[in-house]
Amino acid sequence: MRWAVPPATAALFLVQSLTAGPGVAQELVPVNPDSVLEQASLSPIGYDTSYNRDLSTGTWTQVLSYGLNRGRLALNANGSSTTVDFPRSPGLGGRNGSFGGSLFYRATGNWIWTLNGTFNRVVSTDVVSETSQRQNRLKINSQYTLTPVRAVSLTGIVSSEFQQDHGLTVRPLGQERLRLLTRYNAAGDSVGVDSIFVHDQRDSTYMSGRQDGATVLVAWNPKSWLQMTGDASGTRVNPVTTSQLRDFARALDGSAVEAVDRSRFESPNTSESYQTKVTFTGIRRMTAWANARGLHNTQQYFDKSLRNQEQLSLDQRFGILHTEFLPILGLQVGAEASTSRSLSGYALRANRSSLVTSRSVTTFLSYMPSPRSRAGVTLNLDNQKNERQANGNGTNISRLLQVSGGHRVSSRLSLDAAGTVSLTSFQYVDSILDQDNARTYVNVGGGYTVSDRCSTLVHFSATRGHTVAIDPSRSGNNNVQSTYQMDAILRVGVSRTLSIIQNYLLNAIYQIYDDTQSESRSVLSRIRRIDTTVADSLFTFASIRVNHNFLFLDSGSFTKPPGGERREYNVGSETYQQTFGATLGIQPAGGVGLFVTQSLANTKTNFPSAKTKTVDNRWNLTFGATVQRSLPGGASITGSAQHIGSYTEARSPLLPRNEQDDWLAGVTFHKDL
Repeated sequence: MRWAVPPATAALFLVQSLTAGPGVAQELVPVNPDSVLEQASLSPIGYDTSYNRDLSTGTWTQVLSYGLNRGRLALNANGSSTTVDFPRSPGLGGRNGSFGGSLFYRATGNWIWTLNGTFNRVVSTDVVSETSQRQNRLKINSQYTLTPVRAVSLTGIVSSEFQQDHGLTVRPLGQERLRLLTRYNAAGDSVGVDSIFVHDQRDSTYMSGRQDGATVLVAWNPKSWLQMTGDASGTRVNPVTTSQLRDFARALDGSAVEAVDRSRFESPNTSESYQTKVTFTGIRRMTAWANARGLHNTQQYFDKSLRNQEQLSLDQRFGILHTEFLPILGLQVGAEASTSRSLSGYALRANRSSLVTSRSVTTFLSYMPSPRSRAGVTLNLDNQKNERQANGNGTNISRLLQVSGGHRVSSRLSLDAAGTVSLTSFQYVDSILDQDNARTYVNVGGGYTVSDRCSTLVHFSATRGHTVAIDPSRSGNNNVQSTYQMDAILRVGVSRTLSIIQNYLLNAIYQIYDDTQSESRSVLSRIRRIDTTVADSLFTFASIRVNHNFLFLDSGSFTKPPGGERREYNVGSETYQQTFGATLGIQPAGGVGLFVTQSLANTKTNFPSAKTKTVDNRWNLTFGATVQRSLPGGASITGSAQHIGSYTEARSPLLPRNEQDDWLAGVTFHKDL
């Protein structure tokens, strides 16, 4: 059974989501290398329809699918349609429709043929423009697997795909734009220039082509302790794109003018990739493997926003070496080194071009002598260099040391700790931007179990970061930020049906500037929070939950007075927030739920320096229902509806109340035909 549940409500007893139909690509790019073909699992004819309505959007989705499996032959087809409108924003909306199918045929035990087709259309509109895009794909694959010699497996895949794209954009400009239009005589010579004022644009593009691809996969196991795999693939397509860019304008004399720019592009796109991996386990308790892969890609596509043909070249190479060793039981040591290079170049959007090279080394040690104890250490060194970018060129060097451990002292008490130390250096071509970031983090805590119904967890953590700009002209922003925090949770099962959960949080954040001239910018903020939840299952068909949330936070300057040595905390603002709510849930029948939630939120804000304060009380009442039931004849229905009503008490009888009065609803129907 399949469910397509829309996000109609944030009800406490049901969280739903809707997945939109497949979209349409905005540009033609070579697809990824062909993967090994697998026969998809099939289902009978099924129909799903859903409608979801919330405060700002209405979405209607329909899906029809069909599956057939007859021995060596399998057929699967599906179609979907989605319509989105925005009731509160006239002119906005969109439509998305798609149809796809696949045919799978196993000619022999090692020979497979597949035929896949997708046909999509997307339309989006806003207050000033409308865009329509169609994309059609029909692809045929053939895969053959053989074992030419012992311990060698070879798989070959060839494919050919027919592609068509058709895009249409209607764009009113709103404000006229001046365009200079060159005049030509019968001989093709320029004889003058006219000025026109463009007020609307209509662009149409059509692309067609055929993409051919091939993939080879090899697996070789010469020894039980040595395995080698590799694959290579390539695709090539030479699509032809025809575009007509129309400008509707006004001439100087007020007459209507239409200027048409026609173009025809041939866009040879290629994609080549390879990957190989060697795994070695010939030494007792040791595993090592090496992996190398590369990708070379050239693309050309019509960029609608630039109204021109974009060209992109991409070259990537990556290599990694990994080894791990278990010298004794429970102890594991290992190391990993990697290097990569990525070059991308754009013809029109040159600011997106970049060359990124990186090298990384990681070593690790983990020790677990028993299920009660564990410890680990990891050291990572990374070097990354950015070049050929519009900005930010330079080298980033990072070093990270991480340690962790834990021990169960008894069946009731467990302890754990973790810590990290890192230093990141940013060394730019423009050295005035150089800076270092140092970070430390420590977390210690544990848990204690009193009984099956009562347990607690407590953790204390401290984080310290120091940002240092190397150039003296930028050192005024150098600062140290320190965070101290305590987290705790208490769970108590009072009875078989009654439970209490409390979460505690204490937090303090200090930001202290190094420069004495920036002393006035040093600040401190503090948080105290307690969240309590009491839940009880009154009967098998009813439950109640009561929540109370308390939050206190303040912030202000944390500076030294003139001539003083110790910093003083000057509170700038204090905020108290409390929320009390109760939720009752009832299930009168199988798959049917009713709920109602009542809450009151109180917020008080004090400004000691100004001797002012504000008080806000907000009342909320939410009620609704959810349905998730099977119907006769292989049908099912899922839906939800809720009403949200709330208001904030006016601070003065002369001021209006901030009210909310909204309905949310959604329903999905599924039928197996």
